Amino acid sequence: MTFENANISREEYAACRLGEIDWRYKPMSNCSSQWTIDRERNIHMRCVSRTVPPDMGPHDPFWLFYWKTDYVIVHAQVTEHASQNNGWVARIILTKLEIPMALKTHKQEIVNDIRDAMQAYGTGGVHCIAEN
Repeated sequence: MTFENANISREEYAACRLGEIDWRYKPMSNCSSQWTIDRERNIHMRCVSRTVPPDMGPHDPFWLFYWKTDYVIVHAQVTEHASQNNGWVARIILTKLEIPMALKTHKQEIVNDIRDAMQAYGTGGVHCIAEN
């Protein structure tokens, strides 16, 4: 199975304990009610913080990428964006990954999956092209 974009159901929100995750990032959070998910491999990505004024939180958005057993925090920066085919395309680069110690040996696999998730990600007509 591949990544798909979906709204998070109440059942999934509860089962994945996303309320607890959201609480960790208050008050700067702007947690999305949508995610990019590969249900077969138990991997999902969700935007937690969007760009906000400096006095309200981080300048750059970051995502939580759940990879099989734990969360990786993904910091990314948009390097360019443009209108394309009646939508928007954004090119991003990963600027920082916070990988839990237990997952460090899987770093390249995680980066590959983040790239695939970013390519599938899209809300509001944005399609991201991730670069290493």
